[in-house]
Amino acid sequence: MTSASVPWKIDPPQKARRQETNCNESPAAATRSHFVNFWNIRRYLVLAYVGVLAYVGKLKIGSLMQAHNRSSNYSPAGGPRSTVTIAKRPIHPMLVPFPIVCFIGTLITDIAYWQTGNITWSNFSAWLLTFGIVLGALAAIAGLIDFLSNRIIRNHKAAWIHMIGNGIAWILAVINAFVHTHDAWTSVVPTGLILSAVVVLILLFTAWAGWSLVYRHGVGVAE
Repeated sequence: MTSASVPWKIDPPQKARRQETNCNESPAAATRSHFVNFWNIRRYLVLAYVGVLAYVGKLKIGSLMQAHNRSSNYSPAGGPRSTVTIAKRPIHPMLVPFPIVCFIGTLITDIAYWQTGNITWSNFSAWLLTFGIVLGALAAIAGLIDFLSNRIIRNHKAAWIHMIGNGIAWILAVINAFVHTHDAWTSVVPTGLILSAVVVLILLFTAWAGWSLVYRHGVGVAE
């Protein structure tokens, strides 16, 4: 079966012809076309919404587990304190969720562009990458200071996994940002999409390591 016989698979030349045709459409036809495109990509919006809910649920479950640990015989508050804090609140855990959400959003918008050819999704990916890289750099600086200033933190294997994995993910995100500066289709497919997926997979492991540091070893937890 050729790609032309599959209704949802569109090769790049066909996408270019479609975009050129859209430029010649009347305002009413263009409005209808945009509405149809939005209706067709509703599943990606639902996927993004479910992802946000899952992430918020993860934070809530983590808070409940921390409260349970404090009420049990094992208290994580005896772990090492964070060096970089604001009002005795560690900065690194406050900043980390923002680049994670941005990089997950980049993968979602890359998939949406791959399936629809709508250049708006590629623009979303570029902006999400930019914000994720900036916020990730700030989180990395705070985390690196905590890591280097406390020998107890460095003694944990999870801390090394968390630091090295996040560093690799950040470097790949920077490379991905340059890939997303290419023209149209090549800005996402295939290299950009692959890099976005690899970054998210790495973040799954580093998030697990970060969870272990906080809720098992009590790093940065205070009474």
